[in-house]
Amino acid sequence: MRVLLLSMICMAMAFLPVFWAIPTEILSDEKAFAVGTINALASLGGFAGPYAFGYLRAETAFFVAAFAVLMFSSLAGGVLMLLTPAAQSRDLKSVISS
Repeated sequence: MRVLLLSMICMAMAFLPVFWAIPTEILSDEKAFAVGTINALASLGGFAGPYAFGYLRAETAFFVAAFAVLMFSSLAGGVLMLLTPAAQSRDLKSVISS
């Protein structure tokens, strides 16, 4: 049972290195601003999310509406990520000579 729990925790955290590599790869000069904005919006979502979830649960008396909002938010984030333009390729010689 402990192995299963540890495996689930590790799988849940496996996306973090890739997630933080995306804004620093796409944005060249504004890396600190991008990471700060991501942290600020995540903190706002972490604060407002449980209130919104509880409000939807209280108004509808079911969890379906709250989970539907979570599902559509996740899908919208995935679609926005797919629509993000690819990073510009770097010149290999300029990286080696630096």
